[in-house]
Amino acid sequence: MWSLLRALALGLPFLAVVPSPGAAIDELAAFSGFEKVDLRRLADGEILANSETAMGNSRDIFVETCFLVRAPAETAAGALQTWNPADHPPLGVLLHQPIQSPPQESDFQALKLDASQPFVRWFLTKTLATSREKSDLYLSREDAATIVTALEPLAPEARQAAVSALWKGLLLRRAAAFDRGALAALPAYRRGGEEIAPLGEAQRLLKQEPEVSARFDTLLKATCLAPSPTGPRPMARAYWELSKVTDHATLGIGTIFVRREGDTFQALDCQHYSSGSLYVSLVLSQLWPVVVDGKPMTLFWRGDFLSSPSLTGTRGTERMACGAIMVQEIKKAVRFFREESEKVAK
Repeated sequence: MWSLLRALALGLPFLAVVPSPGAAIDELAAFSGFEKVDLRRLADGEILANSETAMGNSRDIFVETCFLVRAPAETAAGALQTWNPADHPPLGVLLHQPIQSPPQESDFQALKLDASQPFVRWFLTKTLATSREKSDLYLSREDAATIVTALEPLAPEARQAAVSALWKGLLLRRAAAFDRGALAALPAYRRGGEEIAPLGEAQRLLKQEPEVSARFDTLLKATCLAPSPTGPRPMARAYWELSKVTDHATLGIGTIFVRREGDTFQALDCQHYSSGSLYVSLVLSQLWPVVVDGKPMTLFWRGDFLSSPSLTGTRGTERMACGAIMVQEIKKAVRFFREESEKVAK
């Protein structure tokens, strides 16, 4: 799913920057790890990246990137809510479907698990093997009980056909719970002897980057962190995805929020449910309008917070390698997003 993105060459032509980007760059330096930003390099396609792997919990990781989009800030902000990663096969997203507010059964009609595909067959097998006490998928006690209760009376040949309907119902319940009460309304996963609560995971991740958390405090409190969000609700678009992660099918649900403040924008992509591979993913973005070579563009900061059991136990060189892989994955996604945003602007 992940691939290397070759570093861009230097020796860039001179670009006049008007007006001075000093204010935006100073703001960026105040909460991020990017103390010096050269818009001329970013305008030529460079993507800056830092990864923080030595976080408080071994399953946590944080990566920040900085880049320039050759489109006005309003266009780039709109693209965050409309772009479809499934249009770019290297990202590994097979289906990316919108969810209404409140969610409806019809939102999940496109979910059809095809057993002829090996990575989907793995997912079907793990679903059928679920018991009330154990599953290799990320399920609450209620989720597991619902699956077992539905499958037990069925003949073996009928159980596989029932799995798609079961997962449609599970995704609908999760999406409705988040729509109703944000992360606090979501049940915990059972993983071994540990209960993994999405709200607790998100709070712990954010606590480890206090400057970033403070910068996005208003957006976070108006969206995912508070059971009763404070302030005006930002623009929101919920979605569900079917992805291929390390040859396994994974189902996920998220919501993208965009908040405007004067000429700048903030965004949050909160993936609050995954059937595997991660517990919680938070992607925060800050967008500033700048003018480069007489053209309106967008200075873009992105911060990816990830809690994943696959990182547990990694340390030293292995941990650094995980950070490097995540950087490359994010750069790949940034490149596709940037190209799509710039097409819209033309």
